[in-house]
Formats: sequence, C-alpha cells, structure tokens
Amino acid sequence: MLTLIIDTSTEENFLGLMSEGKIVESLFLPIERGSSQQIMARIDDLLTRHKLSPHALTSIAVCVGPGSFTGTRVGVMTAKALAYGLHIELIPFYSLETICPEKEGLFASAIDGKSGTLYLMNGFKKGGKLSYDEPPFLIKRDNLPQLRTLYSLQPALCEAVTSIERLPYDPDHLARRLSERESVPQHEVSTLYLRDL
Repeated sequence: MLTLIIDTSTEENFLGLMSEGKIVESLFLPIERGSSQQIMARIDDLLTRHKLSPHALTSIAVCVGPGSFTGTRVGVMTAKALAYGLHIELIPFYSLETICPEKEGLFASAIDGKSGTLYLMNGFKKGGKLSYDEPPFLIKRDNLPQLRTLYSLQPALCEAVTSIERLPYDPDHLARRLSERESVPQHEVSTLYLRDL
C-alpha cells in the first residue's frame, strides 16, 4: 500500500508519501504566489525522488478542511483528478486530525472559523490512540469557556485568536490515523471551508 498525502488547507502545503502506515517522506511547502499551480510538479518531484511512477500509488489521502477556500479546493480537486485518472482510492481526512494532543483523556482541537467562530473537533486519547466523537463542528467563540471545563484544550486555544498553524502538524500521527481509515467514493468527498455563517 502506497499512499500520497495532500493537505493544502492551511498556510503551508503538506505533501507526504506513506507506505504500510509509515511516512516515507514529508514536505512542508510555504504558500507562494502561484503555488497552487505547482502542486502537481511537487508531487511529481516527490515520486521521482523515490523512483516511483504515479501508477505505483494505491490510494490518495486528502485533507477536506476545515481550511481556506482556495487551498482546500486545490488539494481536493488535485486528489480527485489523480485518483480518477489512476483508478485508485481516495481517503479524506480533516485538518484537525493532524494534531496530536500531549495529554491523555478528553481533548479538543480547533481552528479559527472566521466571524467569531471556531471549528472544533473533540475526542479522547488513551494509550497513545485517538478516537473522535464526530466531524468538526462550528461554534461561536463566546461558547468556548463552557467547553474548557469539558475538554483538555490545546494551549493555543487559550489565546484570543486560534489557528491550526500555531499547533504542531504531526505527520506520524496522521499516518497512524490514515492507516485505520477506509476509502470512500469520490462523490462522497466533501469539503469544510473557513467562511462566514
């Protein structure tokens, strides 16, 4: 099993190559003018470095957000086009799944949802394994104090402005999550954008 990972939902594009549940290589690419037009070239470079053809891929994991409108759309459409052309599986994941909390127990990860809101994803960590209660959901930032009593929130959430870019992106944690994930038909892959309510 060889999986290409594409995440263009935040201010750094992430590309990864995963084999048998382990990251073979991961790249963080800063957003630059025209970077969305270079994503295919970066994917080609990644595969070429490992002497692989795109046909060696068995699946593509793609971040469906929450994230920026343009960035998320570029990643999802790139993944869908490649998966369609190569006749391989798509594995969607949420940007908030790329964060691994340090403490065991209940936790919540969040990203600024704009207009006084947060996208929140809560779960439980036990023995290094994470489980999530539900997909990311949108809440008013004013409701955050009540949630702090329920969850061991990431430290960056205690600040007035919260964004996923401040929290560590954990490729190895993501690989563990993806290795447990089922693929879905392309028409079921939908996105979560950061936008006004």
